[in-house]
Amino acid sequence: MRQITRGVVAVLAFGTVGAVLPTAVASATPTGTSSVNSPAAVTAPSTPAAGPAQAGRFWIYGENDYNGYRKSYNTTDKWFRNDEWDGTRISVDNGTNSVWNRTNRTGVLWTIGSSTGAGCAGDGLVFPAGSYSWNLGRYNNTASCLVLL
Repeated sequence: MRQITRGVVAVLAFGTVGAVLPTAVASATPTGTSSVNSPAAVTAPSTPAAGPAQAGRFWIYGENDYNGYRKSYNTTDKWFRNDEWDGTRISVDNGTNSVWNRTNRTGVLWTIGSSTGAGCAGDGLVFPAGSYSWNLGRYNNTASCLVLL
């Protein structure tokens, strides 16, 4: 893992790590523990179960380990504030804790969305096609925008 600083994009994903953006990135594979500036060491990452997470979509979850509320995307969405968790009236904005990219595209979660459709900003977390993260560490509850490349 690489510490992310404002405006720098880094990979925070387990599983298959493929092509990444041409900016500063770090690759990661499951190693038994993870530290993304989290206050305590975390246990080994779990692998998401195929279950109801439809292939071809970028899945976000409201709790660690692919639990809780969920929402999926198959296109870029730059303003999570207008999105709701599936089957609820609760906003997705700043509520993501785990991710599974089941698309064939790289996805980037950003901490600052755009209501005007302009570019997203803040810190970006890169998820290559097929990658997943059971816990976003210090970036839990910060995603406001998704760009699928």
